[in-house]
Amino acid sequence: MESTQTGRSINLNRFRDYRRLRILLTGATGQVGWELQKSLSSLGEVIAYDRTGLDLSDSQAIREKVLQLKPDLIVNAAAY
Repeated sequence: MESTQTGRSINLNRFRDYRRLRILLTGATGQVGWELQKSLSSLGEVIAYDRTGLDLSDSQAIREKVLQLKPDLIVNAAAY
């Protein structure tokens, strides 16, 4: 079980019953992002970006990246 910001738990094991996920992860070089890359890789393909690869202050860049990659799941581990 994983906890979300709202305090709800998500059972990530349920995704194992389906196809492998395509996961977009931001904040890849931070402490949390680094750990998430390892733990999420069991669920599918993790496409990880740090701030040089995807500027989260640029909404157009985010939109374009999401449309290009078509991820099943987006995880934001970026912090300032």
